[in-house]
Amino acid sequence: MNHENVKSPRRWLFFLLGFSVPVGFVLFSAVVAPSIKAWLARLRWAGSAAPDEVKVEQLALERDRLKLELAYLQNRLRMSSSDSVCLSLDLRDSLLFLEIKGVQVRACSLKALEINGSVPNWVEWIRDPFVLRETQSTIRKKPIRVVIAPADTIEAMERRDDDIPVEKGLVYYTLVFDRGLSLTVAESSPEGVTNWTRKLYHESLRGLRVLWEQFSNKLLGRHEPALHVYIELSGADAKAVYRAIPVHAQLTLLPPRGVL
Repeated sequence: MNHENVKSPRRWLFFLLGFSVPVGFVLFSAVVAPSIKAWLARLRWAGSAAPDEVKVEQLALERDRLKLELAYLQNRLRMSSSDSVCLSLDLRDSLLFLEIKGVQVRACSLKALEINGSVPNWVEWIRDPFVLRETQSTIRKKPIRVVIAPADTIEAMERRDDDIPVEKGLVYYTLVFDRGLSLTVAESSPEGVTNWTRKLYHESLRGLRVLWEQFSNKLLGRHEPALHVYIELSGADAKAVYRAIPVHAQLTLLPPRGVL
């Protein structure tokens, strides 16, 4: 029996395997692999926007955000031409500024913030400064100090160092501006049960007013912008803001993050 004839099929088998494996790998890398990668890419973006569309949308949001900041700064520049006290409300950093001629004379930190309402186009809505139209307040614009005159000079000397507060009532007021903006300012931590009760009463009225306006706008099909901003300040800041602003005060607004 010839052993070379028996081993020859095995040699051919090994030869074919040794030749087909490299050739198959080359064909797979050149033809099949790119097709699989393309299919996986289509599967990854299926049901979502294309990469170019996502990039365009992100650029549009960044453009609108910069437009809001530009409008805020331009309004501050316009208000600097006025001799009156103006307000700058920065809802991004929770700050309220009193400004005169573009100079910030008092910075008030917001202790609490609540925003209700809707604005179809923020860029158009805040393009110009808002003008105060109406005020509703629980404190006087010009404080009155009531002092009982001493009976004689001895009593006057005894009372000369007494700290007589101007008022002890709750600080709570609403500033109504044009173009559907209203700003409610409340004292963050009023003293006494009576003041807490009054604050709860005013907040209940404010909530009912907001709900009624939202209901009436939907019922009548109105789409005008209406924004109700509720903030809480310290008692000293709340009084200072109310008594510093003029009758037709101007306000510029920087919207919070995430409104676009």
